[in-house]
Amino acid sequence: MTGVDASISEYNYEDIPKFLDKTKLSFAVNAEYNKRSDDSDQIPLFEDVLKRYPDTPFNVDFKEGQIDLIEEANKLIKKYNHQDKIIWGSFSKETTMRLKTVNPDISRFVSRQEFFSIMFLYYIGLLPF
Repeated sequence: MTGVDASISEYNYEDIPKFLDKTKLSFAVNAEYNKRSDDSDQIPLFEDVLKRYPDTPFNVDFKEGQIDLIEEANKLIKKYNHQDKIIWGSFSKETTMRLKTVNPDISRFVSRQEFFSIMFLYYIGLLPF
């Protein structure tokens, strides 16, 4: 997304704008929100987005191995009363199960493994839809 071959977790938040390529940024809150009062270009923090858009639904995709972020995201989601406006999940079955454990009241999308299991059950006739 930025043209840099690295994980975002390797950087401090303040370092991200230095290599941000806006032509590749497909973030829904980019044009309006990126201009802050100090005129710096910055990807908004999750908390900033929840505060600024209290009635907007969001899809939150956790990458594999981001278990520690789930707890922090859940705290913010509860703090800003966004539980009914979030759908979260992961391609990783373990991460998706952790999401369900941390907050079963938040809707979640299924992992890749769960998806293929559902499709298999559907095609062999064990699911009614």
